[in-house]
Amino acid sequence: MTPAPPLSLDRILKVGSTLYLYVKAGLMRHERKLGCELVGWQEGRFLLVTHPREGGSTAALPANEPVVLRYVLDGEVFGLRAQVMRVQFQPVPLVFLTFPTEIENVPLRSQPRVSVRLPAVVSWLPANRPPSGVHFGFLIDVTPDGALLDVALPEAAMLKGRSLHVTFALGMDDEIRVNASVRNVAQDGHGYRLGLIFNWTSPDDRERVRVFCRLH
Repeated sequence: MTPAPPLSLDRILKVGSTLYLYVKAGLMRHERKLGCELVGWQEGRFLLVTHPREGGSTAALPANEPVVLRYVLDGEVFGLRAQVMRVQFQPVPLVFLTFPTEIENVPLRSQPRVSVRLPAVVSWLPANRPPSGVHFGFLIDVTPDGALLDVALPEAAMLKGRSLHVTFALGMDDEIRVNASVRNVAQDGHGYRLGLIFNWTSPDDRERVRVFCRLH
């Protein structure tokens, strides 16, 4: 049988793209999300990314560790499954990953989008980069995969690609807490309108949002 040709990434990736590396860690296998940049690839052999940092130092990435690379392009979330091949620290820290054999992609608007006005409390990650502190805003639409957030910020900042923690309530006693990534940014008067992608760690919370959207 003739082997399948290697997956071509030219259509969906470009050098310098910001990617998010998802790794299961610890005895409880909690998912870590690590930002990195695509340096290049050789089809059928490897992907090369910058070594992500975590807690002020280079993140621990053992050889053969399974990872998922995720990124957004033209309204779709793409995922590439790979493994850590090796890490090098000279002349700069880089990570070699196995070349993916398939691409997962999900349209961001594949879920029902509901117009709402839900009060939200936002704190930015990491906390030592502007904007800092806690800010108050409103979710003006929501899906199980993300939301549109109106928020006033006291200072201009690079917001696209940033992570934040969002707390909002679907009802009197139905509080949702979720980390999210900023997909797009538009200035709106004295504030910003942010397109968010939710990074769920609680399947139950995601299901509550899905049911809320179906009922509204």
